[in-house]
Amino acid sequence: MIDIWTARALMPAFRLRQFLLCCMLAACQGSANVPTRPSFEHYDSRHPISYGVQLPMGRAPFAFAVANSEELTNYLLRDSSGPFMPGPAASSTLQELWGFEEDSINEQDETILKADWQADSFWGAESARVFVPRTDDFLPAHAAPLRIQAFLDAFREASSACWQRLVQALSVLEKEASDAEESELHDSVRVFRRCLLDKAQFAGVEAQIWQGGDLTMDSHTDGATALLHLGVTLGGARTLRVSHFRERHSQYKPQESRRRGKRSGDEISVWNPEAYDKEELWDIEQTKGCFYLTSPFCFEHGVKYEKHESSPTFALQCRFVFANLSAAKLVNGQRTNAMREVANVIAHSLAESINGCELQLPTVQEVRAAAAQISVANQLRKARSSYTQRHFRAKKWKSSQVGRSAWGAGAVSAVVMLGMWHFSKLGTRFGFPSRSAARAKMPW
Repeated sequence: MIDIWTARALMPAFRLRQFLLCCMLAACQGSANVPTRPSFEHYDSRHPISYGVQLPMGRAPFAFAVANSEELTNYLLRDSSGPFMPGPAASSTLQELWGFEEDSINEQDETILKADWQADSFWGAESARVFVPRTDDFLPAHAAPLRIQAFLDAFREASSACWQRLVQALSVLEKEASDAEESELHDSVRVFRRCLLDKAQFAGVEAQIWQGGDLTMDSHTDGATALLHLGVTLGGARTLRVSHFRERHSQYKPQESRRRGKRSGDEISVWNPEAYDKEELWDIEQTKGCFYLTSPFCFEHGVKYEKHESSPTFALQCRFVFANLSAAKLVNGQRTNAMREVANVIAHSLAESINGCELQLPTVQEVRAAAAQISVANQLRKARSSYTQRHFRAKKWKSSQVGRSAWGAGAVSAVVMLGMWHFSKLGTRFGFPSRSAARAKMPW
């Protein structure tokens, strides 16, 4: 007898999708008082578009949006099956279950625990290989904890108008590049447009845990996966320092190109007091419940962790997931005018979405509904897998029976042929003519 999970698992994909969406809508509509979604706002409302690092045709533009919801981070943090519950977590457990490893993050070789997770939509596999910018390669990634996956699914849905706006703008740029036969720009735009259509934005998650004292990470810019980047602080405290300029062609402060005893690139480090004027730096405090959305690919930045007495600092960095290595290699690490054009479209589309209140965090109720949806999908997936395995074993058993029957018939034929051969040999030995000799004597 087929149970309900197996029955649902055997549905066509489009009907299964409709069934799961109905489950989600029913869960959302079960509450009489639906709370308002928290909206993102410009960090600097006077200047919705800022400019970062120098690229061939000017500085890279970016928007910077912030939001706050401690209720939401409390829900994400208090996942009994996840790694962020309060209490001493053994490093071996964090590594085995969630893939956390120590990562050296500055010149003093101080380390922070990091893990790479994939949080694709619930149609994705339980584990996958994702492109990790810091290694410039695809690495195995654990599936993100259930509530993190649900939050990112719900966030993509809550801000769907923003992503639609961005896809349309990228489509226009892609067509313009095609008409102008600019293959590099066309191919680069296509990578990010496909990511958005596949709902792969924020599906690559870097989880970070810091349990020590004060820590300053090196100043840097991110890879191309961070052209659309969601930062979440689940607990503790940290400060994000961002360099920014008002104009596309703003100049750096005059200074020596190299300072004795400092590494290459220190002249634009956000920790170098000689590199920027005071108004060219933001120190953005990130405490529990803080969210930001921006493009760290476009600007020099660094993070300072502070010792927090009540809890370790838990943070999530959510970025694009590239579909394949060729797409990743095409855009990651590129600082070309093509990438500046992509950044320009993303920055202005985000700014317009923020102005129109299209960029929103989901409510806790919506995340709960998404978690229920993922749980249902996982059960259906397991039921389908179990049914497929049983079906495969049954077919294999039938094939083996047919094979045995065929083998039996073949064996009988072989015995008969062998017997006939022996009989012919025996007949020849006792004076009976062989079959070939008998045929030779026949008149026809």
